[in-house]
Amino acid sequence: MTKIKIQDFEAKGNWINNKDEKAPNADSINVISPYFDKKIASIPASNSKHLDFAVEAASAAFLNWSRTNIRDRAQIMFLALNLLLKMILKI
Repeated sequence: MTKIKIQDFEAKGNWINNKDEKAPNADSINVISPYFDKKIASIPASNSKHLDFAVEAASAAFLNWSRTNIRDRAQIMFLALNLLLKMILKI
């Protein structure tokens, strides 16, 4: 049987506009693995202004995505699937 090992993903920002955005404050929230009951990462404790920025960016991205034809969307989703399948043992 393969032993599952814990991986610490360290501090992460919020993924906004295809980049790792740091929150304006230094507070963070620990992400706890339910399997190991240990910290595996920390994420920003974003304030409402930063969350509004993220929602606005997501809304703009959705508008662009919704205008993309179905063939291109399917191709992007299959590329994402292939990446996940390649990384499945690391996730």
